[in-house]
Amino acid sequence: MKIPSPIHIETICCIDRVKTFSAAAVHLHTTQSAISARVRDLEDLLGVQLFQRNGRTVELTLEGRRFVDITRPLMQQLEEAVSSFQDTAAMSGRIRISAGNSSMITVARMLTDLQRISPSISYDFEVQHTNAMVRDLRLGRIDLAVFPTPTDNLEQQNIVSYSLGFEPVQWLITPELLKQHQGKDPDDIQALLDKLPVWCLPRPAAHFEAALDSLRSRGGVIKYLNTSNNLPATMDIIAAGAGIGLLTNCLSAAHRKAGTLVPAFRNVHPPAIEFFIARSRDRHSPMLQRFIDIAIKTSAFNASNPDKKRKRDTS
Repeated sequence: MKIPSPIHIETICCIDRVKTFSAAAVHLHTTQSAISARVRDLEDLLGVQLFQRNGRTVELTLEGRRFVDITRPLMQQLEEAVSSFQDTAAMSGRIRISAGNSSMITVARMLTDLQRISPSISYDFEVQHTNAMVRDLRLGRIDLAVFPTPTDNLEQQNIVSYSLGFEPVQWLITPELLKQHQGKDPDDIQALLDKLPVWCLPRPAAHFEAALDSLRSRGGVIKYLNTSNNLPATMDIIAAGAGIGLLTNCLSAAHRKAGTLVPAFRNVHPPAIEFFIARSRDRHSPMLQRFIDIAIKTSAFNASNPDKKRKRDTS
């Protein structure tokens, strides 16, 4: 009895993830005609239709879904068997990864470390919002995502997440603006909030309410609230003297070292942002898991929550 080859099984599973023959060709480094030929060969062998068109994309038929459900675990076992004979430096392939701009500097360092450890891996990288990353993980459009504080229902969406650590954040301002508008009492945060706009990440960012609560809990009433979904742009805005901004320590490190940005408030500590790397539960493979393990090991985020240390120090 003739049986399907691993390359035919890999092709069908890839099309199921990316939903078009052309995208599968790019991902598997071949031509669209080769992908079509593989599908035809397998359909002739099995005597069933595996895909049906759905607008510009394709979907598995009932027979196709049954084939993928049976063969995908076999492919994963084969990958695990092969990878057990390879070291990390020999890993190769292409990983589609997305991240938000709040983690860009740290993710860039992480990718640099990963490139050094596994130089044969290539990347398709995209900047997205958390909700878009969760959607694309679920639909199989990306393999991995790095985002802050995941939504509570990731498990229900068949997504597995791993903590990369914590990144402290601060409310920052230019020293000139602070000197001009600060009240006589440095602990009076309202003197600044009465005169200056506050810039932070917008909803639905998970950190939005927690950041604003750090001001409200000190009696602050925010009169002028501006939002920006681009933290590097927010830093430029604040450095230009346009108000008070919530920025990560990593992003603002050069400005703080140069003294061009300073803390706006004493004793106001927004909670640190916890970052995660995530994959679809259906996209388990030895290469992805090794990538995740390396990412966790080389992460530049703080391994422990600095908020807990601050509470111990002040207790």
